[in-house]
Order: sequence, then structure tokens, then C-alpha cells
Amino acid sequence: MRLDIQAIHGTPFYPQGRGKEERFHRTMKDELLQGRLFDDVPHMQSRFDPWRDMYNQERPHEAIGLKPPASRYHSSSREYPEQLPSFEYSSRFQTRKANKVGQFAFGGSVYKSSEAFSGECLGLCESGDDGVWDVYYCHYRIGQLDERTKGGPLRRPPRTGDKPT
Repeated sequence: MRLDIQAIHGTPFYPQGRGKEERFHRTMKDELLQGRLFDDVPHMQSRFDPWRDMYNQERPHEAIGLKPPASRYHSSSREYPEQLPSFEYSSRFQTRKANKVGQFAFGGSVYKSSEAFSGECLGLCESGDDGVWDVYYCHYRIGQLDERTKGGPLRRPPRTGDKPT
């Protein structure tokens, strides 16, 4: 998100919206796991690495004309920066820093965003609904808080208008 890359989330409890991922997990279960138990993480990794190589380099995939995924892959022309760019919220935002578990204080209550935002600055602006604030990380709305509920987790924002202009 700091690199202006939007995260897209599927609808909870709706696997039909994640068909590719569901199909991948089914293939992995059928071809690799097969009810196996692993002694430890290194043992598991020693089985996953060869399967991943076969899956991406050799195994034909029907959805891409029976070619392996590696035949379609190309490196991005965008370089990953050595240091993430800084971000400044405009004056319409109040800012709060999330603690190590993603919590922040606002209006005398503690709210939970996500551990992914640990140590990061979040921007809060009024949503237009009384007592409801939109919570942003950089350009992206990550949730809403309702001051009337006095703390707790952020609620999922409506899908429209997630990125302000």
C-alpha cells in the first residue's frame, strides 16, 4: 500500500469469488499433501520446494493453453525501492500511530486495525455519518470506526470510494 498497490480482498465465506485460489489448494492437496504429516517445517519445505518447481515450470495448466505458468511470467519493470517512500496525510486527517498489535487510541477508546499496520501512522477523517470515521493507511481506506461503540475492531468499509482523490 505504501507503494500505491491496492490490496483486493475476497468476500468472506464466499469461495466462489476465489476460484483460482480454491483450485490451487485442491491441486496442492491432491498432488502434494495426500494426507501426509510432516515432522517439522524443514521436512515440509523439502517436499514443497520440488512440487512448487514442477507446478510452475513443468505442469501444464488448462486455463493457459496447457502451458506451465512460468511460460507466462515476466519480471516487473518496477524496481522495489531500498526504502519505502514516506507518506504525509493532508490536513483533513487526524493521525494515530498503531502499536505493535495494530491498536490505536481515538476519542478516549482503543480500536484495533491489524498487526499489519504495527508502528504505522493511520489517518482518520469524518465519514459524513455522525460519529463514524474512515480510517486510512496512506491512500487506502482500511476500515471505519464508530465512536458510539467505544472501541473494538474496525468495521469493513463499503466497497465504493476506497481510494480518495
